[in-house]
Amino acid sequence: MKARQVNKRKNVAILFSGGDSPGMNAFARAFVRLGCNCYDSNILGVKDGYLGLVRSCQKLSCGALTSEDFESLLIDRRGQFGISCLDQDVVWLDGESVSGLARRGGIFLGCARCPEFFKSVFRREVVNLLAKLRIDSLVTCGGEGTLQGAQQLARESQLQVLGVPATIDNDTPGTETAIGVDTALNTIVEAVSRFSHTADSHHRIMVLEIMGRNSGYLAQTSALAAGAEIVVTPERGNLDEAKMRGIAERVERLMLKGRRHAIILVAEGVQVSPVADAGPAKALSDYLAAHFSHLRGPLNRIESRHSVLGHLQRGGAPSVADCILANQFAVSAWEEISANHQKGGILALTHGRMRLQPFGRSRRDLIRDRRSQYLLQKHVSKRWRGDSPHDIGQSERGGIQVAFAKR
Repeated sequence: MKARQVNKRKNVAILFSGGDSPGMNAFARAFVRLGCNCYDSNILGVKDGYLGLVRSCQKLSCGALTSEDFESLLIDRRGQFGISCLDQDVVWLDGESVSGLARRGGIFLGCARCPEFFKSVFRREVVNLLAKLRIDSLVTCGGEGTLQGAQQLARESQLQVLGVPATIDNDTPGTETAIGVDTALNTIVEAVSRFSHTADSHHRIMVLEIMGRNSGYLAQTSALAAGAEIVVTPERGNLDEAKMRGIAERVERLMLKGRRHAIILVAEGVQVSPVADAGPAKALSDYLAAHFSHLRGPLNRIESRHSVLGHLQRGGAPSVADCILANQFAVSAWEEISANHQKGGILALTHGRMRLQPFGRSRRDLIRDRRSQYLLQKHVSKRWRGDSPHDIGQSERGGIQVAFAKR
């Protein structure tokens, strides 16, 4: 890679906010090494995302730390030493401080959610702090909340603010994928395979709850890859009694035709109607158990179990695809910083190329783009045409063709 010529030595801050995502460390490593080796820039690492900036401002405003002491700490505690100091929230990074991160899960700087940052008074203090540190550009890495915070900072300051999508939910409009998505999908598919083995042995229905917040992408895509019979996502509406009855009847037809087990994936963001204390996976599993318990014959013995995969989906070493993607995002970030146009936005992968998208794209575009994948999963999960009470209409056949064309 050939570095562009820069007019002056730039100061660039980097932070990771919200939930962690596999590949964040790979991005941090590539970003710091490129900044040091190719762009002759100073990189300031912020611990625990926006929370680290807010904590620094609070220490300065309450007098717990003077401006002189703050600047002295930054000079004296650099790299690994600064990272290890619990009372220090920002640290100048070097190439050595990111050693060994290429395949490590999590994020070495830490990440956190910071509700205070969405109050303008705290953001003003953060903008003033970054100005005192002479920061030229801020790179934020995370999901929906992180990028919303980045958008507000870009509006309220003269900083160049870049957002890098890193979230297993893959709910960032404008980009085809985000750092961590591939790893999470592989983790889920492996887990589904293990559940399938035990479900087949016991002739059970397994209802698995998949992460993703308000997005059904993880559940839908992993269902397609793992061969799950049914997937329930928030984009398809609430999980009410009519929908649960339809699912139960479809599973019943499968079992009557010789299916030994069924795997159902439910996105965690699905709303149960009427509202129940239990999560969507448990609510559906309980309904299925009650449905089969009232049947006569061998189907009466079919049991239903639910399991919440939880934070297992976020952990582990990033996949090769995520490591490469993280490095590509790092390259793209430095290209935007070195261009000296001070233009901010979200870095996005579209049609195989990295592009800078403006902040604020509607999530409705994201849902519309994924309609074809929903149709594809829906129909490849059927063994027999009679799985559905209705024949496939011409419009849905066309939808499948579109899905194959796009993949």
